[in-house]
Amino acid sequence: MKHWLPILFLFICLSAAQAQQVIAVTPKGTRSLAQMQTLYGSFIQNGVSLYKVTYTTPDVFGQLDTASGLLVLPVRDQPARYPLLVYQHGTVSSPTDVPSELRADWDIAAIFAGLGYVSLAPDYLGLGEARGFHPYVHAESEASAALDMIRAIKTYAPSANILLNDQLFITGYSQGGHAGAALHRDIEANHSDELTVTAAAHLSGPYSISGAMTARILDTNPYFTPAYVPNTFLSYNYVYDIYDNIEAVFKPDFVPMISSYFNRQVSLTTLNFQLILKLTQDYGASVARNMLQDSIIQILETQQPANHPLLAALRDNDLYDWGPVAPTRLFYCLADDQVPFQNSVIADSVMRTYNPTDFDSANLNSTANHSQCAEPAVISTVLFFALFQDIQVGATEPASLAPLSLFPNPAKQECHLKGISGEVAVAILDWQGRLQRFIAVQDSQQAIDLSGLPAGMYLVKIASEQGFASRKLIIE
Repeated sequence: MKHWLPILFLFICLSAAQAQQVIAVTPKGTRSLAQMQTLYGSFIQNGVSLYKVTYTTPDVFGQLDTASGLLVLPVRDQPARYPLLVYQHGTVSSPTDVPSELRADWDIAAIFAGLGYVSLAPDYLGLGEARGFHPYVHAESEASAALDMIRAIKTYAPSANILLNDQLFITGYSQGGHAGAALHRDIEANHSDELTVTAAAHLSGPYSISGAMTARILDTNPYFTPAYVPNTFLSYNYVYDIYDNIEAVFKPDFVPMISSYFNRQVSLTTLNFQLILKLTQDYGASVARNMLQDSIIQILETQQPANHPLLAALRDNDLYDWGPVAPTRLFYCLADDQVPFQNSVIADSVMRTYNPTDFDSANLNSTANHSQCAEPAVISTVLFFALFQDIQVGATEPASLAPLSLFPNPAKQECHLKGISGEVAVAILDWQGRLQRFIAVQDSQQAIDLSGLPAGMYLVKIASEQGFASRKLIIE
């Protein structure tokens, strides 16, 4: 039986739940190495086991709640000590569309486990098993729910023979970009004595709620995810208690459908469809500002009065005015139709003023929309994290391809791999960790094309079923 399989039969119920404790671990299935490689590529190195985890954490009012999330473990023949990785998921349509139910973004957590991370994907408060309304893009609770899942799993791991090293990686896409940044900031600002972030990548997140996102909502151009607007308002009103009723913010014709969503009678997807239809019928296009009361538009456009609780709530959930300590990347796409790229540009410009040691941002594709940007963002994150990832097999030996080499080195137009057979994935990164080329090499006879790459030093990451390797390459 595989090393990790005994915990398939483990189900824990604690008689007295306390903060940051696991309540239950429920098996959700397995994927073999062959299945993972068929689904995601030959660079995957492990099969995976999936578990729904419930654990205790405070809600936004400080009352103890039961939250849930997905735990994904790598499965390999030899025992190994792995890094911990937190993946924060994107916006979901309903409380059950969450990673722990193998729905929203669970496969991304599985990919990271297949690459040798113990992956955690929190469901967030108000989703999965947690009670109440989901505090959407609420930075404090996005951070606290994830932080307490980390604590719960680290406490639980020894009893389940889950071997962890001291590394911690954080990433997430869309809302998860916001949630990942919230967790990253919170750990470095308030919990650095407990946890150290090894590296982080925040992907296409709405970091500028009060700036870039508000500007997009006030724009007179069509916006085809208008449901984000009431979802954000309902969230902040739930947390901060700003208004007594929905009518204070939204025009009367939009109130019934928004109320139905708040009462969990319709999904966010249904609400979005209803809003697009209503805006188009009444105003000729899906322009989000047209659902707002004139008084709200005036407050948002003038930013006055400056101390208005709605403006304060928006500012409270901005996530760019801080300086990351760990190596950090912001990945985004210029044509993002849901989360404008200006969120990442603003975050980049402000974060740099803190003089972070290893920080950069990158537009990965100038024509990709929000959905299309996810794949290159995740791939870039995988390659970035591989620069720092440490896996110990047999508790002591690193998983690597020791005899592998590149020749010639220095090289000009091409080079070859020596010391490996079979298909491998080759990523060439510049010395700032930015991906320059990604190639699937079938065997050692196939040349690695270097044409078009400027002269200089590069880092080459090689992945195969046997392990990972990193090699320096000089291009003349």
